[in-house]
Amino acid sequence: MGSLLKLRPLFTVVACLLLGAPEGAGAQLPEGEPAHADGIVRLLTSRGFSNAGAVVDGQRLWVTLENTRYRDTRRALDEAAALLLPMLGDARELVLVPTRDGVMLGKSVYSAAEGPDLAERGGAASGSLSLAGVPPELISAERAGRSFGRVDVVVHPWFEAAFGDYDNPIRSRGGVAPEVRVPLRTGLSLSAQVLFTLQDDLPTGESRVRPGLVTLNQAVRLPRNVFVVAAAGLFTPNRYGADLHARAYSPDARWFAGGEVATTGLASFAREEWRLAPAAERTALAEAGWRSTRQGLTVQGTAGTFLRDQKGVRMDVVRQFGEVDLGWFVTHTGQGTNAGATLRIPLGVAKHPRPGPLRVRLADAFHWEYRYYGFVPGGRRFRTGRTMDDFARWMGP
Repeated sequence: MGSLLKLRPLFTVVACLLLGAPEGAGAQLPEGEPAHADGIVRLLTSRGFSNAGAVVDGQRLWVTLENTRYRDTRRALDEAAALLLPMLGDARELVLVPTRDGVMLGKSVYSAAEGPDLAERGGAASGSLSLAGVPPELISAERAGRSFGRVDVVVHPWFEAAFGDYDNPIRSRGGVAPEVRVPLRTGLSLSAQVLFTLQDDLPTGESRVRPGLVTLNQAVRLPRNVFVVAAAGLFTPNRYGADLHARAYSPDARWFAGGEVATTGLASFAREEWRLAPAAERTALAEAGWRSTRQGLTVQGTAGTFLRDQKGVRMDVVRQFGEVDLGWFVTHTGQGTNAGATLRIPLGVAKHPRPGPLRVRLADAFHWEYRYYGFVPGGRRFRTGRTMDDFARWMGP
């Protein structure tokens, strides 16, 4: 027993490295006491948020924060509002400005006029992608409080399926894919992933242990609600190269339009060697869409040159049910017409371990796409690990 007691500090250090500091660690502000900038930062940091900053501007309390605690950004904002609304003091509105890797996404306004029970409900916020009115002091405070270099080990499940012959009508493979993700500076992140195959009856010839996403990703926000993402490295499935994606949103995220250009080549890891093709395939796509944030409905059209130099169009309709997405799509290219479904399912618990120097957690969600005709290759795209939808999804229902 004495030996175990002596080892207890060591166990505590290891737990803090893997899971972050204990839940109650950090400063607490008395309920009802007006909040000051330093106190707000300490409180949010103690609850697992990052890159926090705060300023009071007239009747508004402005707070910026990075959601490193909750699976869903919408819930993270409501939880932060529930903490801060009782501490408004003379201010009448709380404005939260969420960030992603230090890139400001927009603002969410919570009013104190409805009474103290507003905090208990999490707040009936109005959201916007516009940064109009954000005080320069808040931007300076957010920059001063930025913290990068944390390491997240994010565990993803993966699954692929295809139609086979009559003896084996459905062939599939799947496994787990741990990813090491490191934010380096504002908008810039490094990711490296390994695919471990646990079940495989697809005759691909690929190694059961092989690289997945290995990318350097840079996100930038430009004026007029324009977001740009550039990526280079290994993409999935089985591509390498460089990709540039830009999209402009209306302030309420109801309308959007953008485009994507890329140069990629085939890259797969066989049991003993790499299979590489020159990065000479050009992808050029234009997109436009409409969103109903109240109903969680998105309609999007995409046209241009897809993988394998297939020119065509694709139409997607996606309905968001909280954190679950259910979608349908149809494609038409020179290879024919195809249709299918897309699915996004949240994983694990809604609350991640608190961030620390090293943290292990499940991925936020599992994504899957089913194509009715597996032998029609037209309309296919690759994934770079960061989707443009991440910048507006927090405004969903």
